[in-house]
Amino acid sequence: MIDEILEDTLMQKGTTGIMIISAATGEVLYERNGCKFFSPASNIKLLTTAGALFMLKPEFRFKTPLLTDGLISGDTLKGNIILQGKGDPTLDTEKFTKLVKRLKLIGINTIEGDVLFDDMYFDNIPYGRGWMWNDFEYGFGAPISALSVNKNSCQISVKPEKNNGDSVTVYIEPKTNFIFLRNEAITGDTDNLTVKRIFENNKNVILIRGTLPVQTATKRYIRSIEKPSLYVASLFAEKMKENGITITGRIKKGFATQLHDTLLINQSEPLIKILYDLNKESSNFIAEHILKTIGAEAVDLPGTAEKGIKAIEAFMKEKGITKEDFIQRDGSGLSRYNLISPRQITSLLFYLYHRFEYAPELLTVLPTGGVDGTLRNRMREEGIIRKVRAKTGTMSNVSTLSGYCVTNSGKVLIFSIMMKDYIASPSYVRDLQDKIIKTLIKF
Repeated sequence: MIDEILEDTLMQKGTTGIMIISAATGEVLYERNGCKFFSPASNIKLLTTAGALFMLKPEFRFKTPLLTDGLISGDTLKGNIILQGKGDPTLDTEKFTKLVKRLKLIGINTIEGDVLFDDMYFDNIPYGRGWMWNDFEYGFGAPISALSVNKNSCQISVKPEKNNGDSVTVYIEPKTNFIFLRNEAITGDTDNLTVKRIFENNKNVILIRGTLPVQTATKRYIRSIEKPSLYVASLFAEKMKENGITITGRIKKGFATQLHDTLLINQSEPLIKILYDLNKESSNFIAEHILKTIGAEAVDLPGTAEKGIKAIEAFMKEKGITKEDFIQRDGSGLSRYNLISPRQITSLLFYLYHRFEYAPELLTVLPTGGVDGTLRNRMREEGIIRKVRAKTGTMSNVSTLSGYCVTNSGKVLIFSIMMKDYIASPSYVRDLQDKIIKTLIKF
């Protein structure tokens, strides 16, 4: 049946790799190009997730300390305040607001000093090897930094006015002076709106051009922000001022030491919750932060992608998961340099399935067919829904799907489907993958 599905004419010039094994025994049930290398796209997040579970542990929490080199006298902090980044990919405006309110509860109303930011926990390389430069302005390609907020991006909402010729209305979240708006768009007869983030004169500028017809629903865009650590410090300083804390100094890069006193610590949700968000919504941003955190915690500081990858490779070989080499260049799958085979993916999934300490967590964080994440709109039919837990992957002319399914007879199968160099649309290819999975479920 699978061979018949793959005889589709639109797939003939591309290459498909498939490995299907029994979750109970590891017996190979079907193989096609199982040992060939493919670009895994977001299937590489399976390696990042495995590394996180084994080396960081599901209960790991990211901590962001707020430190000082000064002393509190009355309601005044006489000295600098230091925001130390330690890789938390979940910091957002709301958490900053809560942190500032905790500062107020300590009794601080004035800071006679500077706001310093320390982002030395990671290296200063903001993008992965092999990332496409024209992805950098979009939210999915946002820069990586040990000190980050709002996934180092902003949301732009655009809606038309009532009359042609009027400027469109634009809202940016978060509201901050760190981002500059240049609105050149008007309400018009056609929809040719463009929203770009440009870095001009050392400033992040959102440039909006074109026209948007009357009565068009509000459009929303996610755009990345350059200089993320400075973005964090600027937003934090703005939140302090909004809540009545006066700052006499400037915003500057600094370095936290053990001699500094801890004022407060922001603590993230447990890692298992963060891995849930990483895999369900396929967050590139979270994946890259976790990869560098693995490097920092399992190897040494500063955390780098190379150290994280080295730790994952060592884990894979030590446990005998894969006997052949594979190539990992980032944590998210945005890189075109990643190469791995369906056999290696299924070997990893087989190993994880038989590790009681982490198997429940892995199954929990994977998208569920027809229910949530990147599989919420796939495999929704009666008798199929909830029978698949798998990671999707999509790039130009690349589509992958790897995970677990349970057959109608109660057998659990492990599969990896990797497709490349096809001329069909992504949705067409996904439909073929779903047909294969439905065949397995009826197996």
